[in-house]
Parts: sequence; structure tokens; C-alpha cells
Amino acid sequence: MNPTIFFSVCSLFYCILLMVIIFSKKYKKNRENSILRILLIVNLIGLLLEVAGLFLGSNYKSYEFLNDIVLRLMLVYHMVWISLFIVYVLIISGININKMKKYVLVLGAIFLVALIYDFCIPLYYNINDGIIIYSSGPAVDFVYNYSLCCSIICLLIMFKYFKKGIAVKYAPLFVFISLGALVSIIQSSYPQLLLSTSVQTFVTYLVYFTTNNSQNEPIKHKKVNE
Repeated sequence: MNPTIFFSVCSLFYCILLMVIIFSKKYKKNRENSILRILLIVNLIGLLLEVAGLFLGSNYKSYEFLNDIVLRLMLVYHMVWISLFIVYVLIISGININKMKKYVLVLGAIFLVALIYDFCIPLYYNINDGIIIYSSGPAVDFVYNYSLCCSIICLLIMFKYFKKGIAVKYAPLFVFISLGALVSIIQSSYPQLLLSTSVQTFVTYLVYFTTNNSQNEPIKHKKVNE
């Protein structure tokens, strides 16, 4: 069993906990809260896929087909999450709705092309005693490069639309890039370690705390005078 399953299971627990907090209360309907919920749901799916992959990968011969599906879907997950994170950066930058639609349309087209391409290139498995140690190959490399390009796009958006009053909202971006770089360095030497999805869970928590501040409290129902 992969030793990093501890991080995956703990991240899954905290992701579910945050979902309970968010979906059990009524918050103001705005673009920030909407993208937060979407990021959280996508992260939950990614964590479930990761945990499933760890269990299925422990007996590759018995679950070969399922392993292939889950590992491919994990690559899709990483591409979806980082693409949505770009949308989050666009939203906190205060871009108007018309310009936002144009950006999202272009990003969506690029994502679809990248997704189709990634499905068409090889994905290899490093297997030892019937256990998948880690996946590799052009499909994995492409997702890494795609994530790097998306991170650069996030930085370019921030520098173009940066406003001093919303600087704190960019904290998740800086943390994501810093931890992402650290994880990439670690996984270059130990590719069997699965840390990226847990980092995304932590960043999603930061998104929650930076968007739900004093001016974004849960909606309180007014009492009706009898």
C-alpha cells in the first residue's frame, strides 16, 4: 500500500468536513462562493479517485480495467481542478462578467483540446509484485506541463489586474505555487508519493477562509414582527 494514503484519507476527511460547513449554511450568492463550491466538489471527486486508485492498484491484475479508468480519470481531475482555479483567480481579480465569459470560453476550448490530446497519448505503470507503484509516461508529463502553464496564467492575471485591497485573496495562489513547486521536486525523486491532491485540498481551505471574511458572513434570516 502506498505510504501516502494517510494524506489522502485525512484530506478526504477534511474535504467532507468543509463541505458540511459550506452546504449546511446559506451564504451570499456570488461568483466567489460558487467557484469555491465547485472547487470543493471537484476536489472531493479527486480524493475519492485517489483513494480508490490506491486500493485497486494494490492488486493490479485483478482490477486491470478499473485501474486504467481510475488513473486516467485522475489525470482528468488534475486538469479540471487547475482550470477551475484559473477561473477563481479571474473572479477575485474583479473582471467584469462580459470579459469573464470571453476568458472562460477561450480557456474552455483550450481545456477540451488538451483533454482529448491527453487521452490519446500513452500512460505507463511501474508495477512491482502486481502492485502499481506509480504511473508515468507522456500522459503524466503532459498534465504536469499543463498545470505549470495554468499556474503561469494565474500569475499573469494577478499581475495584470492586481488591486491592493484584495491582495489577501491571492494567498491561495501563492501557497498553491509554492507547495506545488515543492511537491514537484519531491515527486521527481519519489514519484510513488501522492501529494498533489492533498495540496489542492489545503488550497481549497484557503480559498474558503479568504472569501468568507467579515463582509461575507452567512445570511441571517430577519425575524418577522408579530
